[in-house]
Amino acid sequence: MNAHARDARPPAGSLVLRPWRPGDLGVLLDAYRDPAVQAGSRAPVADEEAASHWLRAQEEGRATGLRHSFAVVDPELGPVRRIRVG
Repeated sequence: MNAHARDARPPAGSLVLRPWRPGDLGVLLDAYRDPAVQAGSRAPVADEEAASHWLRAQEEGRATGLRHSFAVVDPELGPVRRIRVG
């Protein structure tokens, strides 16, 4: 990825793709409570240990260039909020 693409900022009101962070653990667990997410997953995330493992796998994959997984964030909402689905 070139420096321009990496540093580009979307216009206000846009969603932002960013790498997953350790602080996203709770949001990840909430998302995996959704039956549709569970049905589409090959690697279920049922507890904090599994969520931590999943987040580490994303970080390691990004570092090696073998995995590219992103959190979708609405910057107008501020910090990531937990939203219960279902």
